[in-house]
Order: sequence, then structure tokens, then C-alpha cells
Amino acid sequence: MRAGVQTDGVPGRTDGEINLGTIGRAVWHKKLAVILLTIIVAATAAVAVNFVTPRYKSEARILVEGRENIFLRPEAEKALIDRGTVDQETVTSQVQLVLSRDLAREVIAELKLSDLPEFNAALREPSALAVLREIGLIRDPMAMTLEERVLVAYYERLSAYAVDKSRVIVIEFQSADPELAARAANLIAEKYLTMQQMAKQDQARSAGQWLSGELGKLRQKVSDAEAKVEDFRAKSNLFVGANNTSLSNQQLTELSSQVSGARAQKADAETRARLIRETLRAGQSLESSDIVNSELIR
Repeated sequence: MRAGVQTDGVPGRTDGEINLGTIGRAVWHKKLAVILLTIIVAATAAVAVNFVTPRYKSEARILVEGRENIFLRPEAEKALIDRGTVDQETVTSQVQLVLSRDLAREVIAELKLSDLPEFNAALREPSALAVLREIGLIRDPMAMTLEERVLVAYYERLSAYAVDKSRVIVIEFQSADPELAARAANLIAEKYLTMQQMAKQDQARSAGQWLSGELGKLRQKVSDAEAKVEDFRAKSNLFVGANNTSLSNQQLTELSSQVSGARAQKADAETRARLIRETLRAGQSLESSDIVNSELIR
């Protein structure tokens, strides 16, 4: 190996070149420090791994569909609305509903997470992290209320996001208990769907109220239109029939004529019937034209 003069005070570097032999000897002379540092790092990593509780992750997926009622839209937008599409802002808004505190409180209450040491730090035994809390390096959960402690632990384990270029929301929940992780993810999805169903019912009621108001307005418009038509007929003499008589009087006259004609026909028929009966009693032949020309008698 080429010999040279050390430069810049760096061991193993001669004339701008690295001398690997010199570096190896320097490391060998410091072998105890290197071994001790390696042991300390390995022990620290082992302790940290033992203190870290393993978590199981469970997920649920929700398809977001359009739930907006067209009747609640402004008149100018009703002709332009595409009820089959859901924009990305809508999906993002639904993600925020999944992460809402109202939904979180319902899930926490139903699963009784405040009774679990995993979510309530007051129920856990003291650990090495207590020293770090005492010196202020990490936040002390006991300084918060019970609800805040459980909510912080809940949101540390909850993750919700929208899948790109889709209308699917993914809900992920982590817990040391795999069964609890699966139950929590499914319950969050169920609570979200229940909230959506209630929102749809509220919109249906709002749409019904809107339609009732519109029907009332239309009834009033029809009544006003009919009143205007009647007023126009009266002013335009549309009720006057022939010979300057009103339509009602003209109709009454026609009905009277029809009644008189019916009475005359009835009297004629009764007269003929009486004659026929008298002829039959006398035993005479029937020569009435009505009988002679009758197809039934023939």
C-alpha cells in the first residue's frame, strides 16, 4: 500500500487518499466504546419494543351516494343538477362527518371505552413513561378530563380517508384487542349510516313541507284565476244567450219544452192503450196500425 504523509489531521488519509488500514486500526483501538454503544442501543430498542403494545387494525368501507333532495335546490339549479354524480368535496365532507365528535361520543358510550385502560390512562399501571410525564417531556393525560382523555386515545387509533377517484370512504381503527378493533370500525360505519338516514328523513320532511307550501300557492293561484274568469264573463256578457236571455233562463225554457213533449207522448200512449183494452173487452179485431205494423205481433 502506498505510504504518504497524513493531511488535515484525519487518521488514514494520506496525500488526499483514504488509508483503510489506518481506519481499521483506529476502530479496533476504540472497540470497547463501539461495543458498549451497540449494547446500549440494542437494550434501549428492546425495552422500547417491550413497552410498545401491539395494535391490530380493522377497516370498514362506505360508498357515498348523493342524498341531496332536488326540491330543496334553488329554481335556477334544478334544471342543471346531475343527481347521479357526487363531487370530491362531498366525499371529503362525509369523511369529516365520520371524524365528528358527536359520532365519536356515541361510539365511545356504546363500546364503553372509558372503562378500558387502553383508552383511559387513569386505569393503567404506572410505567417508565410516568417519569417523562413528570419532567414535562410528554403530555400528562391526567391533566385532562375523562372525556378528553378517551377522545384523544380514540382519535389516535382512528383514521378515515377517501379513496382517490372514487366515492368510497375507508374507516380504519386500531386497538390492542383485535375484536374491539373490528367492532369499533363496524360500529363507526353503522353510526355514520344512521346519521345519513336521519339526514335523509329530515330532507324528506323538509321537501314535504316545501311541497305543501307550493300546493297552497297553486291552489290560491287557481282560485284567483277562476275568479278572474268569472269576472271576465260577467263583464263580457258571456252569460247572455239567444234573444238577450240569460243562459240559465234559456236552459230552463228548453227543459220545460222537453217536459211538455214528454207529457204529450205519455197522454197519446195512454189513449192508445185504453182503446186497445176496450177493443179486447168487446171481442173486436185489432186493426190499430201500431199493432198491425209491429214486428213482435207478426
